[in-house]
Amino acid sequence: MNIFGYNPLKLYNGRGSFETIGSGIAMTKDDIAFKSNFAFINEETGIVERRRVDREFDWGIPLCDLLDGMQVKGYPEVTISCKYATEHRCGFMVNAPGLDCSITGTDPLKDFYRQPQCEAIDFENE
Repeated sequence: MNIFGYNPLKLYNGRGSFETIGSGIAMTKDDIAFKSNFAFINEETGIVERRRVDREFDWGIPLCDLLDGMQVKGYPEVTISCKYATEHRCGFMVNAPGLDCSITGTDPLKDFYRQPQCEAIDFENE
């Protein structure tokens, strides 16, 4: 971003928009984008055993196709877009009135850790 004259300290909100646009999803300034990994979570323990599935797996594209355009029950104004990007990644975008991207991440950053709960960030009280 800096090379093109944009201040990344002011404008960079993470890799989500880059991964999402790169996967082929058109975005507007009102969209929230997520860089997403396909991962393995132990359902009994809630531990993320592997943050990334194998780089060559055959169910990423059909899973993205299933998620793309999914309706959120009780929220007809929400639009979801999901496209397979590459290897173990996909772009995921949500659009709805009044959304804010001020949230914490859900990546534990290491294998064999519990997945963090996504929470709103209150910048006004920090």
